[in-house]
Amino acid sequence: MRRRNINAYSRFVAWAKIILPLTGLAILSGLFLFSETSAPDLPVGITKAELNDFASKQRITNPRFAGMTTSGIAIQLSAAEASPDSRDATAYTANDLHAKIEMPDGATIAITALRGTIDSISRFAQLTDEISLTTSDGYVAKTFGLRFSLDQLDITSQGEITAKGPLGLIKAGGLQIISETSGKRGDSGGYVLLFKDGVKLIYKP
Repeated sequence: MRRRNINAYSRFVAWAKIILPLTGLAILSGLFLFSETSAPDLPVGITKAELNDFASKQRITNPRFAGMTTSGIAIQLSAAEASPDSRDATAYTANDLHAKIEMPDGATIAITALRGTIDSISRFAQLTDEISLTTSDGYVAKTFGLRFSLDQLDITSQGEITAKGPLGLIKAGGLQIISETSGKRGDSGGYVLLFKDGVKLIYKP
């Protein structure tokens, strides 16, 4: 009887190592409207090493987030794949990210990045590596670090940025995109691009 109890307990522990990570993943995935969970198939006989490997590879494929600010600015964010951040239980790490921000008047801002982190509590996305930002009024900017809000218009580059637009080539130490409310944070339905820190313009007549 004692041996049977030990075996039952061992099986319970083994399956708990699978179920608990999946439960945590389900809670975190509440940030997204749509997602698909992906995990490797489990063989009939499961070793301890295989259980640990399975638990460490939990991820969400094709996660998509959509929201709207109080002034009607629509914010969408998607990724090829996301997984819980091992250093922060409230965050995801993701790759191949695409974001689209659409204003009430139809103007848009599109952002792509190779990698990023999405925080479900602060509702901010931190993007890194080969970031491209394109606005519908003709600006295309490149940078290597970008942070933007998921519930208001607040986009800030981290580090130098290069942009091409109607005025020509612009190089600056940073870029901020915020709502058009006298330079203050908030939602008015429009937006302004603020180039900062050693701005250089090569004018295109």
